[in-house]
Amino acid sequence: MTQQTPLPQGQKSLLEFTPIAVFLVVLYGGRFFGLTETEDRFLWATTLMLPLAVLALAYIWFRERETPWILLVSTILLVGFGSLTIGTGGDPFWLKVKLTAVSLIYATGLGITWLMGFPVLKKLFGKTMQAEDSAWLRAALVMALGSLLSAGANELFWIWLSPEAWALAGKLGLGAFNVVFTMIALFPLIQETARNAENSGENS
Repeated sequence: MTQQTPLPQGQKSLLEFTPIAVFLVVLYGGRFFGLTETEDRFLWATTLMLPLAVLALAYIWFRERETPWILLVSTILLVGFGSLTIGTGGDPFWLKVKLTAVSLIYATGLGITWLMGFPVLKKLFGKTMQAEDSAWLRAALVMALGSLLSAGANELFWIWLSPEAWALAGKLGLGAFNVVFTMIALFPLIQETARNAENSGENS
């Protein structure tokens, strides 16, 4: 049996970001290789992004031997909506909807578990952070609100912006927003973990 080997966070983030980076490079650089139509660039960018996203997910699972649930859900939706983008000849509509769908699914899941009093984030991050269930529930509520804001912002972006501008704002802008909101939600847990470790050291 292969031993579980947690990946450094920087390496994991690089694996998750690489498909997005390739997508943006092809989308913006494709015109220099004769892809003058927006649909053609979206078609090729999506065609290259999908297998890279699946390979990144598979590698992370193989190394850690633990299902990365958040990335798994996002990748499944990416493959589904990305396949529709490819099947329609590069229509960017499907990828635009995908970002909203992911955000709404996360918000719904976090909101339901918060209402049930089930600290789902503890199952995801509990190995690295120790805190009371009430703190995990507060973090879930904050992240649910952040996901709702992200969904709303994406809807405005793809209505107001060109497909190329939406891709940059959606993939990078909303990605950065979600990271910041996640850090805001988890920061109290990080502080509580540090306090617990300090108290444990003093009592030992």
